[in-house]
Amino acid sequence: MFSLQILWGIEVQAQTADNQAELEQAKQVAVQFLTAAREGRIDDAKRLVTATATDELQLQFKSDSQRLKAVPPPEFQFALPLKSKSFDPAEHEAQLVYASKQDGKWTTTTLRLYRYDNDPYRVEFWKVGDNEPNLFAMSDDPVLKKMPTIMLWIFLGMAAVGLILLFLILWLIRRKPRLVAPENEVERRVAAITRREEEAVE
Repeated sequence: MFSLQILWGIEVQAQTADNQAELEQAKQVAVQFLTAAREGRIDDAKRLVTATATDELQLQFKSDSQRLKAVPPPEFQFALPLKSKSFDPAEHEAQLVYASKQDGKWTTTTLRLYRYDNDPYRVEFWKVGDNEPNLFAMSDDPVLKKMPTIMLWIFLGMAAVGLILLFLILWLIRRKPRLVAPENEVERRVAAITRREEEAVE
């Protein structure tokens, strides 16, 4: 399941940005925002958010900063697929997930970044939570959400087919006719009788 998540993560990253360079631009802004939040620099963080997110930043910056400061620096986990895509080719969005683990507990930050045309990326939404970073559980894509269940049924189906084939092979082997080797003692008796008959004729 872990390898499947990695494969999906690679595919999702390709869908989230036009190319790897586009994704790297979004990641640079996300790291700057998270660093400013951990260090309590609200003015620097404000320069990295969209105008619509300024009020939200004022409301939750202090609590988010304290939570991020109490744990190790978050590391990039994966990019989430976008729920909807704009028809305007000049619009670019990315959803990134960063997380850190301490004493067996996760602190996960989800960020949605946006830019128009050649403007730099800006953070328009973020959320700090205690959930473990999980591509399938966190995605808004209905196909990704159902993927663990789909894969479970696929594995169960493959196991059932394998068992049926195994029983079929065993059944065919048991029904195969077997050649029974003649007993050597019978051959010796026949040879002895033949010799006595030959001696009697002489």
